[in-house]
Order: sequence, then C-alpha cells, then structure tokens
Amino acid sequence: MGRKTFDYEQARAMIPRVREITAEANGRVQELSAEVARTPQGSGRAQKLKEWINTVIRHWAERIEETGAQVA
Repeated sequence: MGRKTFDYEQARAMIPRVREITAEANGRVQELSAEVARTPQGSGRAQKLKEWINTVIRHWAERIEETGAQVA
C-alpha cells in the first residue's frame, strides 16, 4: 500500500486496531521467546523458534501496513 497521511481523527480511529494487532503479535513473540530460553542454544529447535519469531514479526508488519500505516 502506498504512503498515506492521516489526519488526527483518522489516526486516532486506527489506534485500537493497531494495538490489537500488536498485542497479538507480542503475545506470540513472548511465548516463542520463552520457548527459546528453555531450548539448548545452537540446537535446530532453537533456530526454528527464532525463525518463527521473525515470521511473526514480518506478519505483524504486513498487517500494520494493510491499515495504511508505515512500519519503519
């Protein structure tokens, strides 16, 4: 989606949705991070969990950008 400028009311209206998307992603990243902490470092499982974390973050960024906001 192209770059968009929001007025105050538009931006304010987006905040609940952005918070919801962010909370979902944050919860999942926290779960995966806890699992990484319990997994032997350097193991294939730890690497896979880190890849999943990156996937969650990329998906979060895509969902935020779908709202018209930019992720920098």
